[in-house]
Amino acid sequence: MKSLRKIWSSTDFGASELTRYASAVMCREARQGIFVLGILTMLLMAGLALLYHTLGLGTAYPYTFGVLALLALHVAISARAITDIKVLYLLGMMLLAVSGLAFVLLAHRYGVFTATLFSTVVLLFMVIPLVPWGLREALFAAGVIYLIFTGSPVAKTTSNSRGSGSGWIPLARATSLLVSPLIAETTTTS
Repeated sequence: MKSLRKIWSSTDFGASELTRYASAVMCREARQGIFVLGILTMLLMAGLALLYHTLGLGTAYPYTFGVLALLALHVAISARAITDIKVLYLLGMMLLAVSGLAFVLLAHRYGVFTATLFSTVVLLFMVIPLVPWGLREALFAAGVIYLIFTGSPVAKTTSNSRGSGSGWIPLARATSLLVSPLIAETTTTS
């Protein structure tokens, strides 16, 4: 069990001198990564708030994206003051998880998962590498985002709605009977 803990640890090294040096470097890089994550997320959310406000698609979208932009700005500012690497990682994971949860709640409120919301989810996964996470932290951050989206009621509704096209199956079967036998004999499938 102890060897597994060493593999998963991003700050535990063999020698104490190496641990002190690496911890300082990793903390500086994590701080910079969380700051960039916060600023980029803030810009993205502020842009989405403006987009939804100009399109006039309801007040929940601009309000939610505006609050997320403020949260991301707070994370970016807080990252400059924090010196503990574990707290920095937790701050970044919290921003990603709260953003993902907000997207799920928006989709649940309106009953639809729009292309814009889907693209922001993709961006959530794309910004994870901005922070120099340890393996454990990166897997945890991606796992939390994944669980938020797959465990949400919207995901279950979307999955169940995929079966709503099953009424077209008999029509497709009847249409396939119209294919001439000559065409069917020369057509190959792999």
